[in-house]
Amino acid sequence: MFSAIQEDFLLNSNHSWNLCSGSVSAGKTFVNNYRLFEHLYTLPDNCLFIIVGRTGESIYDNCIKELLQYDSIDDFQYSKAPQRILIKSKNVEIACIGADNESSWTRVQGKTTAGAMLDEITNLPENLVKTIAKGCRHGGKQWPKFATTNPDAPGHWVKEQLIDNQALDIKIWYFKLTDNPVLTEEYKREICSTYTGAMYDRMILGLWVMSEGIVYNEFSRAIHVKRKEDAPKFKEWVIGVDWGYSHPLAINLYGIDYDGNYWILDEIHLTQQLIDESLVNIMRQKGWLDIKTEFGTRRPTYSYGDSARPDYINLFGKLTNIVCLPAAKEVHEGIQLVQSKLKVKDNGEASLYILDTCTETIREFELYKWAKSKTGAKDEPMKDFDHHLDNLRYVIFTRERARAKVIKNNPFKQDNIFQDWDSFNNNYQ
Repeated sequence: MFSAIQEDFLLNSNHSWNLCSGSVSAGKTFVNNYRLFEHLYTLPDNCLFIIVGRTGESIYDNCIKELLQYDSIDDFQYSKAPQRILIKSKNVEIACIGADNESSWTRVQGKTTAGAMLDEITNLPENLVKTIAKGCRHGGKQWPKFATTNPDAPGHWVKEQLIDNQALDIKIWYFKLTDNPVLTEEYKREICSTYTGAMYDRMILGLWVMSEGIVYNEFSRAIHVKRKEDAPKFKEWVIGVDWGYSHPLAINLYGIDYDGNYWILDEIHLTQQLIDESLVNIMRQKGWLDIKTEFGTRRPTYSYGDSARPDYINLFGKLTNIVCLPAAKEVHEGIQLVQSKLKVKDNGEASLYILDTCTETIREFELYKWAKSKTGAKDEPMKDFDHHLDNLRYVIFTRERARAKVIKNNPFKQDNIFQDWDSFNNNYQ
């Protein structure tokens, strides 16, 4: 027996993207596996299908075990290493791939498939999912992707780039606990009592809401995200940099208004980008190096970079002709200071705003979480979704709390070009 939403999914999941989102124990995975088994026998002979999950174990528990149970004629041949299913009557191979880190996308790169099943898609790396989607082109046609997930933060890339993307051929089925016809009322009461707060909203109500473990829990899109036309006049511009290559190079342009408030005006978010003239060209094309004002053009006065790479600080200063300072990096103190800037004052205003075009930075605000110790207490922030927020902390904390440090002698030669890291270290106390 199927519920009404399960029946609708079985009959109408023929889009390019077919996503089941909603609460735990709502019957999402069950109906996906049933639909998947049916779909596999509509595929052309001699093709490849792909199933991806967080780990090989989770794929087996959530998908493979169910598919093998549906196989009443022993048409499925399952192997563990590598994890594969062969449909013997059609010579259709199902590749099952665990995706436990950002480099997992290389395991599927170049594979051309007749569709895909993505188990708990919010737990999968973004690059991997996009690589899989691009490869669903067997025979030169588009093939359906099936996916399941519990909700996450509203800034998660699955919400922003799939669910809310009106340009995609996508249909979403929103499941609730009451949509599972096999659950007893006793079980429903017990599972509901397991969650509280934001996790109750996600895991029981199926809502995409902020988590209670978010570091910057004062952040609100309604309050802090502004349009370009809402921005005031600025007295100064500065740049924050979190170095990266395989991890993103995250750079933000900040404006400081006449009330001392910080505005995140623009962002650069690139992987495999060198600190070289090509980066300067990107900054120049974005207008960062010649900012138009009512008094003519201005250039940012300072940039602040991660002090772990003094060679990059030196090079960035030389290339941009903007003084680049090593940032004060105290994590907890810096987070507290940024949080205080987000806090709304008695006059209804905050001291930190962000333009709506800075999508990666907004996304990080909603996904940057505290790690928890074994006792469950907040400990350190997790090293995920922190690239732009690190450079934000560098800028604000270095400017606000590190001002007691003085430069005894000017370490910069003519034209404000940072020439000598050693002389800077000797004079910056």
